[in-house]
Amino acid sequence: MKPVAVVPEWAPCFDNIDSMKAVIVPKNDAKVETNEEIERSKLNGGVENLVIPVGEDDLYGWGRFCPWWLQWLRSPKCFLFCICWAGAIQGMIVNGFVNVVITTVEKRFSLTSAEAGLIASCYDVAAVLIVLPISYFGAHAHKPQLLGMGMLLMGLGSFLFSLPHFTTERYSLSSLTNDSAKLCLIDVNVTSSCLNKKDLSLNSYKYVFYLAQVLHGIGAAPLYTIGVAFIDDNVRPKLVSVYVAIYYTMALVGPAIGYIFGGYLLEIYLDAPAVNPLE
Repeated sequence: MKPVAVVPEWAPCFDNIDSMKAVIVPKNDAKVETNEEIERSKLNGGVENLVIPVGEDDLYGWGRFCPWWLQWLRSPKCFLFCICWAGAIQGMIVNGFVNVVITTVEKRFSLTSAEAGLIASCYDVAAVLIVLPISYFGAHAHKPQLLGMGMLLMGLGSFLFSLPHFTTERYSLSSLTNDSAKLCLIDVNVTSSCLNKKDLSLNSYKYVFYLAQVLHGIGAAPLYTIGVAFIDDNVRPKLVSVYVAIYYTMALVGPAIGYIFGGYLLEIYLDAPAVNPLE
């Protein structure tokens, strides 16, 4: 009977072992053998069952909810799948949707060009300020947890960015001036009626957009620092370049999806379907 070996998951010296045959058991129930016995068993015909001892902190789950039937997700391929879509969604939101709608936001909330440009810049400013602390402290922290918290911040930032649309009144062209009679009209040679009067009551929403972009920058910082480092730490050396290439490819696909889908969204009226602009 072939012995049962206890080794760390994804150990380089056990590349020839089929990880699908691995059985994950608690540390207290694992049978511990010395490295010499494991190497001897490999020479005698290999290891029949690969038992991976893990503690509560190493289990896959949410807090204390770590059922054993979810532990198959503790693999490099599942992590690559998750981080690829996280990078794609991040690029789709920040480099796609935000850049597409920034001119619409500028007109809707009576922002100046400088204020609209600052909305786009807040993401880069926050990312630059947080990337060094995240990289330093993340090297000694739980990397997947930091990535998860970063995605939560990204979601919160996206929620804040969309919040002004739901907290403001419906868009009305006559609300741009105090008197609808002063709107610019064709064949009317009255300079005073074409004054650029803006409704500045919505201008204060720019701080909501600033905060949303700051959260985007903080949340995205771990993706391209800790995420790549975690792949390098847990994937066999000959596969690291493949995993990183797939990850960065998906990160480039995200902005393309954002621009395409964002252009389609620009064709929808601001308050649709509650308001039909053709009526």
